[in-house]
Amino acid sequence: MSVMSFEVRFRAIGCLDIIRDRGRKMNEEEHNIFLTYAIYSCSELQRIADNILDAMRSDSDVSPPWIKEFDVGSVAFDVLRHIDAHDHFIHVDIPEGIVAQGDSQQVRQVMRNLLSNCFKYSPKGSPVTVRIWRDDSFAYVCVSDKGPGIGTDQIPRMFQRFSRLECDVAGPVRGIGLGLYICRRFIENMGGRIWVESIGVPGEGSSFYFTLPCTSGLSLPMHRK
Repeated sequence: MSVMSFEVRFRAIGCLDIIRDRGRKMNEEEHNIFLTYAIYSCSELQRIADNILDAMRSDSDVSPPWIKEFDVGSVAFDVLRHIDAHDHFIHVDIPEGIVAQGDSQQVRQVMRNLLSNCFKYSPKGSPVTVRIWRDDSFAYVCVSDKGPGIGTDQIPRMFQRFSRLECDVAGPVRGIGLGLYICRRFIENMGGRIWVESIGVPGEGSSFYFTLPCTSGLSLPMHRK
C-alpha cells in the first residue's frame, strides 16, 4: 500500500473515531465537518484502489471499454455534481448535445482523476475550468487550473506508469503515479488521445485535454475487442 493510501486511510479512521467518541458533544456544524472529511477520505481511498486495479486490467486488456454513444456534457455535469471542489471556483463552458463514442463510465473516471489533480495542485479559491467542444470528427474536453504548472521537461513522462513530478517526491501532495496513466490507457482504448499543455509558470497552471470520436449516426452498444 502506498504512503498516500495509508495517509488517506488513517485520516478517514481518525475522523470516524472522533465522531464515535465525541459525536454527542458536537454541534451540528462540527459533526458535518468531520463526517465530510471522512466521506471524502473514503472516496479518495476508493479512487486509489480503482486506479491500481485498472492499471492491472489495462496491462492485460481484461477490461476493454464498452463503446456506445453518450452525451459528453451530461457525464461532465454528473461528475461535477458529485466531486468535492475543495473551495475552488468551477467555471464551465459545456454546450448541449455533444455526443461521442466511448465508455461513459471510464470517461467519468478520467474526468474525476483530472479534476482531483487540479484541486490538489492549485491554490484554494482559484478557478478550475471545464470546457467541451467538437469538430467534424472528435469531441474535445479540457480541464485547466491556475496552479504551479508543469515544467516542459517533465511533460513527456506525465502519462507514464508510476511517474510522478519531481516536486511531488518531497512535497505535500502524495500519490502513486497511476492516475494519469489510467487516463491515457482508457482514452487511447476508446480511439481518442490525451495530452497536457503548460509552460511551467506558477499561476499560469496546466490544461489537460482529451478527445473522443464523434459519429453522426446512432450506433448500438458494442464491446470493443
